[in-house]
Amino acid sequence: MGMGMLGYTVDELYDLSPRQFWNAMQGYYERQQFVNREAWERMRINTHILFSIQLNPNDRKDVKQFMPFPWDNETKKEVKIINQDELKQLLKFYGNKSGS
Repeated sequence: MGMGMLGYTVDELYDLSPRQFWNAMQGYYERQQFVNREAWERMRINTHILFSIQLNPNDRKDVKQFMPFPWDNETKKEVKIINQDELKQLLKFYGNKSGS
């Protein structure tokens, strides 16, 4: 998998820790999932347009109602942005390893 899908050489593969390898694999799968979803979304929009032009405006459905996908209802992870005070507290708790 490391040399085939990820394109690592033997030396690069053996220099990775197991954690680094699994992070690379997870990134690869997430990218593949994104590319596949993007292709399906294009197909859905094109099909919706071609289908909708044949209907009366009152009979047209939203693109997600027309052809729902499993990821349409997924909830996105909320990212909390911390302020300077919270950053200082975290750096104090964990120690500032970056040298700044």
